Amino acid sequence: MRKMFYTKPVLRNVVYAVAICLTLYILFFTTASRETFSHIPEYLKPRPNQQTKNWPEKSERVKAAFLHAYHSYERYAAPYDELRPKTRVGSNQCV
Repeated sequence: MRKMFYTKPVLRNVVYAVAICLTLYILFFTTASRETFSHIPEYLKPRPNQQTKNWPEKSERVKAAFLHAYHSYERYAAPYDELRPKTRVGSNQCV
């Protein structure tokens, strides 16, 4: 006759797993440096040398570049989807 009970030591394995996880948790949080727990990555932190004074100048340059590209599109490739800048020819490339 077969045994009806589960014979593997489940409780012992659970206790061992909890003990190992608790040990790793304690070792990590007692030996890790403060920089490890920083929630903001370094590349997202504000830099002290960033200047906001020249934003109007930069925005005007971006606007001028956009208008240059758009007027070239109007002049050379208006009925088409895109402009090929070297040949100044419009093209429709549907996927």
